[in-house]
Amino acid sequence: MNQFYIVLFMLFSSTGAFAQWETVYFPFTDTLPAVLSISFSSPKKGIAACLTSKSFRYNRYKGSLITTQDSGITWITSLEVDSFSFEKVIHVDSTIAIAIGSHRNINWNIYNEGVIARTVDEGLTWDTTFFPYHIDYIEKANDSVIFAIGIEYFSSGSSNTKLLKSNDIGMTWNSIPFNDSSEIVYDIDFISDSIGFLVGQNGKIFKTINQGISWNMILVDPTRTISILNMDIPNSSSIYILSYGTLFSMLLYHSTDSGGTWNLISDSIVSFGASEVEFANDSVGYIPEKFNIKKTVDGGETWINQRSGPPSSGDFFDDMTDVFTFDEDRVYAAGFGQLYRTFNGGDTVIITSVTQENSLLKGLKVYPNPTFGRLLIENKSNQSLSFHLYTLLGREVPISAPLNVTERKFEFDISDLPQGIYLLQAIGEARESATIKIVKE
Repeated sequence: MNQFYIVLFMLFSSTGAFAQWETVYFPFTDTLPAVLSISFSSPKKGIAACLTSKSFRYNRYKGSLITTQDSGITWITSLEVDSFSFEKVIHVDSTIAIAIGSHRNINWNIYNEGVIARTVDEGLTWDTTFFPYHIDYIEKANDSVIFAIGIEYFSSGSSNTKLLKSNDIGMTWNSIPFNDSSEIVYDIDFISDSIGFLVGQNGKIFKTINQGISWNMILVDPTRTISILNMDIPNSSSIYILSYGTLFSMLLYHSTDSGGTWNLISDSIVSFGASEVEFANDSVGYIPEKFNIKKTVDGGETWINQRSGPPSSGDFFDDMTDVFTFDEDRVYAAGFGQLYRTFNGGDTVIITSVTQENSLLKGLKVYPNPTFGRLLIENKSNQSLSFHLYTLLGREVPISAPLNVTERKFEFDISDLPQGIYLLQAIGEARESATIKIVKE
């Protein structure tokens, strides 16, 4: 007789619950592999921008772009450039991606050389364009227009910001005027084809309403000395910025009127060393920081730690450098040498054995069980259902969408999964859930 389970989902809190992230190790043999940026075009296909120190002897880095076809389980190096660090990668669409990087040495010394790499086949091949200055950030305004930020450094210690624009999906690039070029800019993002923002040092934001032809300055917080590190735009009116304050503090600001006014959410939520703020939607967001990832489910008003223990002894064993949200549940996080992923937003899963069936469970029939791969589900509950599959340790296993055999009969193919015991969870319209033990032979 099959044993039944109920899977209960809880938000991570400070009461000692354990957030659910899986660590995926990269197949590097280098002394210092660092994953600086990740981007996925689908739940399975992704690209990571990395730097590796293969050449300590020659005081040089090697920049790498690596690709995955299986949700981050395995990775293949698709491009390497000596003496460079790849620091950001974005997808323009399902096959076109663009990555940027700069010339570095082992002491992180700066050279006036940058590179933009472009692929049209999901990372199988790349075209590269080199520039006589750093390329520090890249973002798209739409599926054709791409902006990049460059910085030229001088021996006097001063610098000059270069603003690059491509109108042909990154094939060619033109420098466009930026009146405040003495300002160091760290990030660029767009609300629409025409309206975008630049952020950087001295607490300034520059806004364009004509796709970069002109920029107007906005001062975020006249009462503080801040340096804006990162920006994220969940919708056309809501903007978040993460900035450095004074005395090793990090500040999180929010605007609800497209950057017209700004409110300081907190000067103590974020740890020093946080790298960015990233929202999956209006409510759910993440902040990667040292040995931890923070999550909000209320639009940034409150944040919860997804680390289950003290620094370096919990879930995240290094500095977190980037977070990519495919949606609020499927999230990838990068660090120095490792990739982390979750398929339920990092929320806690507690599996409790029960003997009494609930109403949803009574309406389900799952067979054959055990199975060699083909799994049929009959739904007699008169509810629309969503399905999730877990290991006994509570880790969600990606599965393809079921085939509709009939209106109330579904078929899953789990033939690619290893032999073992899995938990198939069905969630009804009223969020009632039922989970059945599945034996894969």
